[in-house]
Amino acid sequence: MGRPLIGITASFRTATGEFYAQGGFVEGVREAGGLPVIVPHGAADDVAAYLPLLDALILTGGSDFAPSRYGGSMHPAITEIIEPRDAFEFPLAEAAMGRGMPVLGVCRGMQIMNVVRGGSIFDHTLDGRTVPTDDHRDGSPIKEIVHDVELAADAALTRILNAVRFGVNSMHHQAIDRVGEGFVVTGHAPDGVIEAIEDPATPFLIGVQWHPEELGDEHGRRLFAALVTAARAFRASSGG
Repeated sequence: MGRPLIGITASFRTATGEFYAQGGFVEGVREAGGLPVIVPHGAADDVAAYLPLLDALILTGGSDFAPSRYGGSMHPAITEIIEPRDAFEFPLAEAAMGRGMPVLGVCRGMQIMNVVRGGSIFDHTLDGRTVPTDDHRDGSPIKEIVHDVELAADAALTRILNAVRFGVNSMHHQAIDRVGEGFVVTGHAPDGVIEAIEDPATPFLIGVQWHPEELGDEHGRRLFAALVTAARAFRASSGG
């Protein structure tokens, strides 16, 4: 049957016009037995052409998206918005989830999944939450452990990672506010910020707020391995 094809949404540097993907995603998929396919943003019509080629999708991190997508407002902390990327990745996420394809959302990717399902995010977590909140983008190196995450004991993510509490990195000023339809919250930071969501009605639909591709730890390896396993099952069920 061959290795399952795992789509990895490309990041984009507007100053140079470069598409790129973090090496941790590429190597994580390869080490797990999948074949990484970097997916650059394009016309929304391209979504229908890409999806039949893929067995799973990773929605990667990156800059903020327009608050109009979730009914928010333009906070001064919101960074560069790349509308062509957003105009492609939102329908890509919606179509992939609609097909029952395994999807892993990382940071911005998790937030896209949530918004596609009718949820919302805080424009800026430090100002939006009504309880004291730590700065989850405090300038710490992306490969450095910043805080713990505690997972629900009965979560699929807990079974995958074989852990309930562990340290993660952090690089975000936004986080999930209202949870999208079908998702349940399965992980929190010590300050209560949502760090993981999943849809228990699907074989694999998981979002994490941290960056496993940058840590390169055992938890990340387990997560990529589970995604590739789910991709194989999806391909088999689709007759591939």
